[in-house]
Amino acid sequence: MNEALPDLIAHFHIKRGLFRRERVQAALFELDHFGCVMKTDKIFNPGDTVILDLVMEMPFDDIRADGITGLVTERRKHCSNFFYSVDFVELNDNSSSAPVSYTHLTLPTICSV
Repeated sequence: MNEALPDLIAHFHIKRGLFRRERVQAALFELDHFGCVMKTDKIFNPGDTVILDLVMEMPFDDIRADGITGLVTERRKHCSNFFYSVDFVELNDNSSSAPVSYTHLTLPTICSV
């Protein structure tokens, strides 16, 4: 696996009990128009859906792409962490998902920096 992408992190929430959620930060190792690979010690299964907030920390202001829906397609264990392949998807009203490219949002800005 390559090095983590510098200054680019993903935030997501994990439900912990009925009224509590934990905010988790994960390193990104790959990112393109259709998905990403993230590393975390949290456990997901292929088929799980995650809502990601991608943040690139900059000196004066952060570049953000919030609320991106991802579908976990693969899980690889490495030591005490997992690498997850996540495809960006768009959820329909009937809860089905279809792959989508977020190139029209701020991801090109994040990728080009």
